[in-house]
Amino acid sequence: MVKHPLNKKRNILKSIQTRLNKSIEEKFYFEALFILASLIENAIKQIVETKKKERLSFETAINKANNKKLISDDLSKSLHNWREERNLFVHNLISKDIEENSLENIVIDGKNILKNIEEELK
Repeated sequence: MVKHPLNKKRNILKSIQTRLNKSIEEKFYFEALFILASLIENAIKQIVETKKKERLSFETAINKANNKKLISDDLSKSLHNWREERNLFVHNLISKDIEENSLENIVIDGKNILKNIEEELK
C-alpha cells in the first residue's frame, strides 16, 4: 500500500510540533525560535506561492498575503513585529548578551502567531 503524500507531511509536522514543545519545555529557546521561524515563514510563503515559484523574502510574503487579504491586518502587523524581533536576536546572537526572559517571550509570541495563522487559514 502506498502512503499518501499528505500523510507523510502531517507526520513530519506532528514531529516538528513535538520537537518545538519539547524545546520550550526544556528551555532550549534558540532551538524553539528557529523551529518557529521555519514554520511561520513557510506557512506565509505557501499561501502566496505562485506558479513561477518565485523566491520571496519573509517580509515580501507577509505584504503579499496582506495585500491579497489572505491574512488580516492585525496578523500582518504581528508577523512584521515578530520578524523584526527574531532578526534582532539572530543578528545579535554572538555580539551581545541575550536575556533568557526576552528570548522566552519571543518564542511565546511566535507560538501564539503560529496558532493565529492556523486559525485564519482554516
